[in-house]
Amino acid sequence: MVPVIEREERFREFSVRCVRYPAGLTQMPHAHPEPRLCLILRGTLAETSAAGAVNAGAWSLAVKPPGVEHSDSFGPTGTRILSVLFATERGATSAEARTSLGRWQWLDDGTGARPGVAALAALTVGGTAGRNAIAAAVRALLHELQERERRRAVATSPPWMALALAALERDNGGPGAVSRAAGAAGVHRVTLARRLRRHGKGSARGRLCWLRVRRAAHWLTGTTRPLARIAVEAGFADQSHMCRDVRRTLGVTPGRLRQLAAGPG
Repeated sequence: MVPVIEREERFREFSVRCVRYPAGLTQMPHAHPEPRLCLILRGTLAETSAAGAVNAGAWSLAVKPPGVEHSDSFGPTGTRILSVLFATERGATSAEARTSLGRWQWLDDGTGARPGVAALAALTVGGTAGRNAIAAAVRALLHELQERERRRAVATSPPWMALALAALERDNGGPGAVSRAAGAAGVHRVTLARRLRRHGKGSARGRLCWLRVRRAAHWLTGTTRPLARIAVEAGFADQSHMCRDVRRTLGVTPGRLRQLAAGPG
């Protein structure tokens, strides 16, 4: 079993590729010579590195500096990943790339999702228009990461923030979700909302919207469930509500997202 590169575009400072990893594939400890970003489009993987062990699913983004040893095990249905590989002699030496790619981490807060979808869509276009769109998407992705690192540098999250975020994650986003999360963390809902913004995690409403969109995107790309059923199970009022939020968050309709994530064939 070997990974299959389905699509790839090469630029002077980076390359962008879609890779399909077979179900059950295990990669022994290895390190990459170049910095890279990896956005899971479909499926899951379990990764172990010096930074710890992570079980990552669809729409999680990995930031991988060069030379960090890690091992990967891919899920039972296979995994499809969009990767951006930065040339060590050019892209990785720019100030923006150094700021964005200097720390090994997995992100599941929506960072990179919209530009990642844009890059994925542009890969299917080809020609000058497609290449220009890919380059713009990579710049937007780096900018999002740079802004996230900047906010992180000036504000350290309080210990209770993890409890609040975990409670939001478990909640299906119905009425009172923010109050329930604040109660789980032992703070007032206004305090939670204020700290979410201060620590670069967006508004409470925006966070709940992303969690609903992520749940929907997971089922859109990993199952054949009807859109109406996904909308209800993800916590939306109805299918129209889901379509609006998915398009506003990811830049494409649910149907187009399902098509892009499925890949060729």
